[in-house]
Amino acid sequence: YTIFPKDLKNTTTQKGLWFLQQLYPIPLCISRSRFRMMNSLGPALVVPPCHQNTVKFNSHSVVWVKRLKFLLLSVATGALVLWHSPQLSELDTSTRKTARPTSTTKADDPSKAPRSVLTTASLEEESDEKKRGKKIKKKEKKRKKHHSFDYQSFWQNAWKIALENNQTLTNSGAWREPGTHGAGPISCPKVYVYNLSEDFQDETEHHLASRDRVFGPPEPTWDDGGVTSLRQINQFHAAAILYHRLQQPDNCYRTHDPSQADLFFVPLFLRSKNVQQWSKRCQSLNVSRMITEELTHLTSETACQHFFLLSKGTFAGKSCLGWFRDPHPLLQNAMRLAYSHDPDAPQRDAHLFSVPYPSNLHYDHATAARTAAARSPPWQQHDNRTILMSYVGRFDHGDVKVRQRIQEQCQRYYDQETRSSPPICHIPAFTSHNETTKRSSTIPSLQILVKAQSTFCLEPAGDSPWRKSLSDSLSFGCIPVLFSNLTDQVAPWHWGLWKQQARVLVDRTAFVEGAIDLHTLLRSIPPPLLTLMQQTISRFARQFQYSLSDDPGMDGVHATLQGLTDHMKESKRQGLCSR
Repeated sequence: YTIFPKDLKNTTTQKGLWFLQQLYPIPLCISRSRFRMMNSLGPALVVPPCHQNTVKFNSHSVVWVKRLKFLLLSVATGALVLWHSPQLSELDTSTRKTARPTSTTKADDPSKAPRSVLTTASLEEESDEKKRGKKIKKKEKKRKKHHSFDYQSFWQNAWKIALENNQTLTNSGAWREPGTHGAGPISCPKVYVYNLSEDFQDETEHHLASRDRVFGPPEPTWDDGGVTSLRQINQFHAAAILYHRLQQPDNCYRTHDPSQADLFFVPLFLRSKNVQQWSKRCQSLNVSRMITEELTHLTSETACQHFFLLSKGTFAGKSCLGWFRDPHPLLQNAMRLAYSHDPDAPQRDAHLFSVPYPSNLHYDHATAARTAAARSPPWQQHDNRTILMSYVGRFDHGDVKVRQRIQEQCQRYYDQETRSSPPICHIPAFTSHNETTKRSSTIPSLQILVKAQSTFCLEPAGDSPWRKSLSDSLSFGCIPVLFSNLTDQVAPWHWGLWKQQARVLVDRTAFVEGAIDLHTLLRSIPPPLLTLMQQTISRFARQFQYSLSDDPGMDGVHATLQGLTDHMKESKRQGLCSR
């Protein structure tokens, strides 16, 4: 409760307080320093000093409550403002004290209260009217926001950018698959892999040599003729996958001659770890010893050719001093890979690049090559996509505001759907407004397979702006819908050339504020742009996944090694590692 103005000696204010205490007998009190002053105001106002379980009454503060129920204003110069919350009525009834006048006077008779004091019925009626007015204004505000977004201009701009980007791809010859006529021969960067001792390795050679251990066991129900393999992948196995692939016999990348190497891979701590485990492992690492005893081919001239791969976001390497963060002087020009880059310090981390998370789906180049009538991989199948958009994930972590807005909109679409019509938005296991969907990234399920039936896949930021689901969406041929520029900047070597014509980038602020309706946006995409996006994914999505076997010029392993080689050459051109 709050009273204005500070002058509580106003007679009208006293009468108003008395009247309110009859209607709402809840305990009022005031600080002891003002107790005498308040009691001297007369018999119409009896306010005790504060004690436990009473509501403090202070003329100099406003008690804000979440729900506004009544508002009383007196017409006199001493205005009374009453804020009432249902929460106050839950106070212990034993502590409730009704303030009553000490004597009966004409002024004290509630039946003769000033006409400016409203009745309970009129207050409730006025309150309901104000509530209805607020709801109408809120709906009108949302309607204006909804119609203020220009969907046509959005797609016109996207179409213009896509056409310009596609012209660049065409001129560069990127549409021609490597090894085909007119594309030129495939060049494989040569990689020397260090054989680190047990002090610098936490995974066994036996495990790293096992395909099922590295990529995860295959899903027995998946069958597309051997073109791809759906596996229970561990999302933190990118480094292990690279090591496994480089260890395979007859692969075109591995060299045992350091003098022939374009790159030097330091397979440091390949086992999957969370942030805490990385911190503990890195704090025990002796970087100087690793340089002197293990990295026998590291010199100031070859530093630009060395690289590390941290199978986690950049933030996990904050404790990995000397090699990943604030590197040793000899490693300052070495390259570092992670699932995310550092957008806040591009100059400090000029040699840090992001690579994709491993998807659950992997191309099997060896099997597909042996299969005469091989079917197309999922990223090339776009005919039977009966779902407009889908979302796989939870609503209680990551970019919660975006995720909850997705939940809100998809719930509305879900309620509007009929069984005979194609779904607008599908969320696996989605049954109620408050329910969250949960999925383990190591277990493929129908929640992932829904991407193969969806035209668009919603990709809000996860624990960081980068999430594994982006890799799954592209590998299943689903056009990703992004809500963060940081997500859009991930893995520049793997989709930097073609992402402008293969994804939808939504303005996060406008979406969170309710200005963008996903159904209206995505169903209004121009058909030629949709076709171009699907054709682009059909051609290039293979670069965003890591194939099971050697796949020169085509998969994520090749894109990673080629990107490292190009950056190494640029560093040497700048004189960073001159011989």
